[in-house]
Amino acid sequence: MNVQTLLIALAVTAAIVGGYFLFAPKPEPVGAADPKQPEVIAVQDVFGKPAPRVVFERLKTGWLELLKPGVRLEAHYRENSHEFLLVVGGAGVGFIGDRVVNVHAGQLMVVPAGTAVALQRRSKEELQFLSFITPPSLGREYHALQVGDDYPFGDPSAVAPKTPVVTTVRENVEPGLIDLAERFEKGLDKEGTGFKFTVLAQGHSGSVELIQIDEAVAAHKHPKENHFVYVWKGKAQGTIGGKSAEVGPGQLIYIPAGVTHELKKMGDEPLQLVLFSTPAFNPKDIEWEKK
Repeated sequence: MNVQTLLIALAVTAAIVGGYFLFAPKPEPVGAADPKQPEVIAVQDVFGKPAPRVVFERLKTGWLELLKPGVRLEAHYRENSHEFLLVVGGAGVGFIGDRVVNVHAGQLMVVPAGTAVALQRRSKEELQFLSFITPPSLGREYHALQVGDDYPFGDPSAVAPKTPVVTTVRENVEPGLIDLAERFEKGLDKEGTGFKFTVLAQGHSGSVELIQIDEAVAAHKHPKENHFVYVWKGKAQGTIGGKSAEVGPGQLIYIPAGVTHELKKMGDEPLQLVLFSTPAFNPKDIEWEKK
């Protein structure tokens, strides 16, 4: 190859590479400024759309997405992020770490950092999840795993990676499957002002709690915590950021840090909620509005 031919080849290669980086789709930015507006949505309205994945909010310390993976949730693990999958539709079979699980709507899959998870649909109804990931998972920290196409996927323990040490802060995130109805029936072990709660899992950047309100929780705010609240059972009249709304089962409420809110139960049924908090929920940080 003569010099002229070599120069032409290099120029063509540079143009191709440059064009790729110029026109390739840019990834969605991570760690952008946290949104400030509260929001209430009906989850099934979102799942009625064709998109298999809808980003509800991406914050600096955690993400909440709505997933509709179709036939299966592909086998994977996340190096440094805990993943909490609340099943709101469908049923399936798969594994969390080295444990085989049969899941259905109303269960929470707890998947700590470094733990493999996979699921295959076993119902006519499509699988639907609320996916809470904390801390945010960058693309290079997501690892797909090669397992069989059909259940039982082979030996789950063969593909489950060792859990990496990701923080010196105490973590309380154990792999498993939690049935919400059974856990509420068992009773919640902690008392707050106007509510009862229990901690299902707590990491350094986020937590998941069950909350029950028997009457009302007065106006208050959380200076540091962003709350995603899924209404599991019951109805309430709420005021969030000065706006009133009636909420009920299947609705998702986003309450940004620093936004004043209150909830008053409606009817005889207890108000039962699933709280995804980022950073982790701390009842001692609540600031109550002065009357």
